[in-house]
Amino acid sequence: MTIGFLTPVTLEAGLLAAFDQGASDLDSRKSAYSKFAKTGLPHRKLEAWKWSDFRTALSDLPVEQGSGEIQVQAPSIFSQAGAFTITLDSDGAHWGDNCPAGVSLRLTDNVADRLDLIDDHPMASLAAAMSTETLIITVAAGQSVTAPIHIRRSGAASDGAQRHHRVLVSIDEDASVGIIESIDEPTGALFDNLLTEVRLGARAHLSRTVYSNVGDNGVEISTCAIVIDGGAVFDQFALLAGGKRSRLETISRFDGPDAHARSFSASILGSARHADFTSEFIHDAEGCIVEQMHKSVIRERGHGIFQGKFLVERTGQKTDANMQANAMLLSEGATINHKPELEIYADDVACAHGSTSGALDDDAIFYMRQRGLSDEAARSLLIDAFLAEVFDEMEEAPLVGARQADILRNVAASWKAGGA
Repeated sequence: MTIGFLTPVTLEAGLLAAFDQGASDLDSRKSAYSKFAKTGLPHRKLEAWKWSDFRTALSDLPVEQGSGEIQVQAPSIFSQAGAFTITLDSDGAHWGDNCPAGVSLRLTDNVADRLDLIDDHPMASLAAAMSTETLIITVAAGQSVTAPIHIRRSGAASDGAQRHHRVLVSIDEDASVGIIESIDEPTGALFDNLLTEVRLGARAHLSRTVYSNVGDNGVEISTCAIVIDGGAVFDQFALLAGGKRSRLETISRFDGPDAHARSFSASILGSARHADFTSEFIHDAEGCIVEQMHKSVIRERGHGIFQGKFLVERTGQKTDANMQANAMLLSEGATINHKPELEIYADDVACAHGSTSGALDDDAIFYMRQRGLSDEAARSLLIDAFLAEVFDEMEEAPLVGARQADILRNVAASWKAGGA
C-alpha cells in the first residue's frame, strides 16, 4: 500500500501499520485513510486546531490499536435514565434486545460515502478508515421514541487503548428521538475517536446530550456532522470535563427552510485538563434559527476553547442566529480561547455573537460573606448562578429531560467539591 506520511510521528506510523495489517480491500476505507494522511494527526499549524494539538498529545501513546486488558467498568452516570444503551468498545458495538419501537440497528463493513461536511476532516477520515464496522441507527418516519438511546463509549482497556468508531443516524420525517452520547473514563491513557453522521428529516426532532470525561491522561474526540431538513429541530446539550486533549465538534447544515437548532454547553475544567468545543452552522436555506450558548468554568491550569461559526450562504435569507460564549476563570493559570465567527453572504439576516471572560466578583463574595455565607458557599453560589442558564435549558429538553439535567448538575457539584 502506498499511503503514507512525509514525516510521521510514532503513532501515525503505527496507524498506517495497523491499517495495512487489517488488509482492507474496501476502497472507501482506503480513500478515507488517504485523506487523513494529507495532514496526519491535527496539530497547531492547522488553523482550526491551533489550540488543540492532538499530534503532540498523542506522541507518547503506544501504537497498538485496542491494546491492554479490558477492565471492569463502573456503572454509567446515565444508568438510571431509562435509556436503551449501545456500548462502543475496543471490540465494536454491542446492545441488548430491548430496542425501542420504531428504531432499527445494524452493523455493516462498507459505507462508501461520507457527508460532504466532513469530507476533509482529519479525525473523521481516520475514524472512517480505522472502523472495521459502521453502526447504522434508523428512526422510522412518524415515530416518537420515548426512551433515549444512550451511545456509551466504554469498555476501557489499560493504558494505550485505541478505539475508532463510526455511527450513522437517520431520523426520518416527523420522527423524534433523544440520543445521549457519553465517555466517562477518568483514569488511564487512551485514544478514543468517534465519527457520527446524522440525517435529520423534515419536521423531525433530535435532542442530543453529550457528556465527556477522560481524565488527565485521556485523549478523545467526537465529531458530529448533521444535515437538517426543512422544519426540523436539533437540540444539543453538552458538558465537558475534559482530558489531556478533548474536542467535541459539531458541523451542521440547514438543507431545508424554517429549521431550528439550539446548542447549550458547558466546560468545567480543573487540573491541566483541556476541552475544545467547536461548532459550525451552515445556513443554506431560508428562515432558519440558531440559539447558541457556551459557558466555561476553569481552575488551576485548565484550558478551555470555544470556536463557533455561522456561515450564511446566499440562499440563507431570513436567518436569525445568536451566539454567546462566556468564561469564568478561577485561577491565574486557567486559560480560555474564544473564536466566534460570522461569514455572511445573504443580505436579509439577523446574526450576532458575544464573548466575555472574567473572574469571580469580589464585591459579590464580600456581600454574601456579610450575610453569613462562608467563602466556599459564596463562591459555589456564584458558579451555580453562572452555569444556571445552560442547565436550565437542559431541563427543558424534550425526550432527554430533567433526570439527565440532574445528573449533570451532580457532576458539576462533585467538581466544585474537588472531584473532577
